[in-house]
Parts: sequence; structure tokens; C-alpha cells
Amino acid sequence: MTPGIGALERSEDPIHRVGQYQVGQSNAALRIVEVLTWAGLPVEEVDELLCSVEAGAIAGAQCIVVERTGCADRERGERFEAGWDAGVTVVSDDLVAMADRAYERRGQAASAVRLLAHLRQRAEDRRDRG
Repeated sequence: MTPGIGALERSEDPIHRVGQYQVGQSNAALRIVEVLTWAGLPVEEVDELLCSVEAGAIAGAQCIVVERTGCADRERGERFEAGWDAGVTVVSDDLVAMADRAYERRGQAASAVRLLAHLRQRAEDRRDRG
């Protein structure tokens, strides 16, 4: 079984932890492609599923960010509040654009199928030599 983030001890460093999440996502995506294509799903459908899940995760983050609108410390003044809300809007817009790109990105499953075939072939070659 391919380890995901659950198999790792999460780092205390947020930047390193995000990297761990990215590795976990990549491992999970490979495993999902492997299982679903083995089960007979067309690669295009697997791609659609992967893109939808990734876009949905980003959309979930965008919802959390949008909820921060109007949460600025009012004691810091109107300019601070306006800047806060403008910052929330910029981040929200960026997340929407990221979700759009994730949803439109196709070809991940086909690439993963090729990678898995290559890795299987290398493993078979090693067994034959060993």
C-alpha cells in the first residue's frame, strides 16, 4: 500500500507539513488511478474524478477564507478593515482561479498509468535479474 500522510508523523513546521500533504496527495492520486483503472474505469473518467476532488478541496479552502470577510479588528480603524477585506478578496479570487485550473487540468491519470506501467516493468526486470 502506498503511504499517505497518515503513515507519516506530521511536521511541526507548517511549510514542511504542507510538503508532506503534497507528497501524500501525490501518493493517494497514484493509488486511486491504479485501483480505478484496474477496476476498469476509463482513464478519462478517473481524470474527471481526480480533478473534481482537487478542485473541491481548493473550493473548501476558499469558503473558509471568504468567511474571514468582516473579521478585522475594528479597533484598528476603517482603513485596516478595508485592507483586511481587500486582502480576503484577493486570496479568495486566487483560490477560485486555482480551483478552476485544478478542475480543467486533465491528463494526470494517463500520466500516472504510464508511470505505474514503467515502475512495474522496472520491478519485473529487477526480479528477472535477481
